[in-house]
Amino acid sequence: MSDDINNKSKKNLDNHEFPLEDVIKKVFKKYGIKKKYNANVVLVSWDKIVGSQISENCFPVSIDKGILKLKVKNSAWSHHLMMMKKEVIQKINSYINENLVKDIFFSAGYYGEKKKYLIEDNIDNILENTIQPIVLNNSEIEEIKKSTKKLKDKKIKSKLDYIIIKQKALEKAKEANGWSKCLLCDTLVAPESKYCFNCNLNLNQNRSGKIEEFLIRKPYFSYKDLNRYFELSEEEYNIIKKSLFFKLLRILLTEDYKSDKEFEAIIVMLVSKNKVEDLNEKQISEVIDKLKKKFGKKEE
Repeated sequence: MSDDINNKSKKNLDNHEFPLEDVIKKVFKKYGIKKKYNANVVLVSWDKIVGSQISENCFPVSIDKGILKLKVKNSAWSHHLMMMKKEVIQKINSYINENLVKDIFFSAGYYGEKKKYLIEDNIDNILENTIQPIVLNNSEIEEIKKSTKKLKDKKIKSKLDYIIIKQKALEKAKEANGWSKCLLCDTLVAPESKYCFNCNLNLNQNRSGKIEEFLIRKPYFSYKDLNRYFELSEEEYNIIKKSLFFKLLRILLTEDYKSDKEFEAIIVMLVSKNKVEDLNEKQISEVIDKLKKKFGKKEE
């Protein structure tokens, strides 16, 4: 008899838990609030995601528009994490099972250089903060409440209703102010904008990738040289070039790296702007040794 009661209790518990999970997932997807929820999960679970060594030297400030902003202990750790950026992004997105974080900006060094870039590309976010949400009518509110009616916990239902109503009211205000859908996704963007931040970031990353490939072939190119092939600002040129330098440096500093003079010459040309015919093996070795010493790889 007691087994039957326990089985019934377990069945009731299962019936309560699984619909709750299913309903929340559906609601998140329908109203586009899953990213906000997952962003909070990352902030709260930071230590579990990256491990104690990294979490002791940096902490997440926010996740907005696919950008994770990190407060880093010092410039040395900023450089170290910059070289681990892809690995950290992969850990985060694997933990929440969503491609939420697309890039990381640091509060020291690299982040400082991108401050202007961040402000310009977050223009939608800045404008969003100036828009006053429009009050929803009764039918719109009832539709939202109906979508969460399967939730048995009244507190959870009430909080979720509040989040959705607030989000819907803001979207309604955006549409009234001339915002329209991004050309590549359903995200609302400010008037005169074609792409949302995430899509724009992806487009810029593809463009940056092409410029990096070009610089690998012509690492000695100055801003004026490169500007004949790509229309870009001098600041953008410096950011992309520095990013490429650290990517190559990371390879150079790996334990299993085997000496490759052509590869090392590319790094030296990025630093010195000298052409390959202006370099000799001694010069290349001297610069590489200095880089290894400066960035922490000790000679055997």
